[in-house]
Amino acid sequence: RRRRRERPGQGSRGKHRQGFVADAIASQRARQLMAFTFVVRLEAMKFHARIGILPHEAELAQPLEIDVSAWVTRDENAEGSEGVLDYRRVYGIVSAIVAADHIMYLEDLAAAVADQTLWIDGVERVVVSARKPQVALPGPLAFAQVTLERARNG
Repeated sequence: RRRRRERPGQGSRGKHRQGFVADAIASQRARQLMAFTFVVRLEAMKFHARIGILPHEAELAQPLEIDVSAWVTRDENAEGSEGVLDYRRVYGIVSAIVAADHIMYLEDLAAAVADQTLWIDGVERVVVSARKPQVALPGPLAFAQVTLERARNG
């Protein structure tokens, strides 16, 4: 009885080896494509700003609190500060917007902060909350707040 000669890669050893190589390649590709998403939060940043639609709000600064959450994608193979969000940049964005001029609405403030934060490399999504803790209303109130969520387009 003659034993049939197997072609390379077709015997039981060959099939095992092909599967092992395919798994190793797939695993390597997965690692290359794998990224981590971190949420960087700056909460309750406190400023005094001219914000609001009432005449005195255009002249006198009032307390303002701002929260920013930024979703940052970082590749698994990144080293050092690569792919890390320097939260001083986010604070600088907020500070510059608040100091720039009279702001009519919390919505405008939140939109400006979100838009500029999304320009930072690696930031995929952002949530901004802006609060006025001293609101002129006829009853007790802890604060008025607006929250905006934005993400990069594809």
